[in-house]
Amino acid sequence: MKRQYKIFSIPAKGDRDVEEEMNQFLKLFRATHIHRKLIKDGENSYWTVMVEYEGEFKTPAAKPFKDKIDYRDVLSVEDFGLFTNLREWRLDKCREERVKAYVIFNDEQLAEIAEKRPETKTGLAEIKGLGKARAEKYGDDVIRIIKASNVTKENTPKREKDETE
Repeated sequence: MKRQYKIFSIPAKGDRDVEEEMNQFLKLFRATHIHRKLIKDGENSYWTVMVEYEGEFKTPAAKPFKDKIDYRDVLSVEDFGLFTNLREWRLDKCREERVKAYVIFNDEQLAEIAEKRPETKTGLAEIKGLGKARAEKYGDDVIRIIKASNVTKENTPKREKDETE
């Protein structure tokens, strides 16, 4: 991949807009080197920051990530409790296997597991993007956690609507 450069000029007194632009840029690309130099010119002093990076430049309007979902707002109280237990288990697994959380299951998959409460590895494999291999590898643990929640989908009480809703 060819080396590319982006240069930022930040007034020594600071400029929140330029700083935010640089921070957003650094979130979009993998910087290989960052060179900085203070250019002294009295009241007009500024930092020149040159970022060497890999990847194609995207317009600032491009969104690299989905908006973060607050699953407390999406799931029922009971489902959110199970979702939380599954996330705690996943954290332990991540540490044990030394992998990122999404390698095991992403939050969307955990939320779907909490809602559907599959009781078999076959049912678990039907979760979008999960597949047979991960269902086989992690299925026993996940099913144990679902059963330990003492709530199955059939006997999960529905949330009563608040009079103010």
